[in-house]
Amino acid sequence: FSSVLQSTVTYSAAAAPAVHAYLNSAWGITAATTKVTLDAEVFDTGGAFASSRFTPQVAGYYAVTGRVGSAVSAGQINPKIYKNGSVAINGPNLTAGGLRGQQVSGLVAMNGSTDYLELYVYSDLTQNAEQGATETFMSAVWVRSL
Repeated sequence: FSSVLQSTVTYSAAAAPAVHAYLNSAWGITAATTKVTLDAEVFDTGGAFASSRFTPQVAGYYAVTGRVGSAVSAGQINPKIYKNGSVAINGPNLTAGGLRGQQVSGLVAMNGSTDYLELYVYSDLTQNAEQGATETFMSAVWVRSL
């Protein structure tokens, strides 16, 4: 049994791709579904994050979390994780007012060559996203082989 497990694991967790990128400069959310511009990184262990897109070169399942912070008194905000240009994980809508943020998370299978992830947000009104590594961000980490 252990030899079967050893032969199926093709990548070391110690070298697994991981990223935490965030919004560091002013960015406006439009009244639509919009790609979030993430312009700074806390870390990018595999060098797989560029132009607000995570494209890991290691196939596997990835745990991904995105958050969009906003300070408005009305309206909706709904973060989404897109894979290859389509919704992969749809976050909750928030309609309460005041300083808030919504988070989305889940597991996504990635092929390790062409698959990519991006953070999007839906809003029903124009507003400003909150900046900072804990306000508006996307994180992803390799969990295991496919």
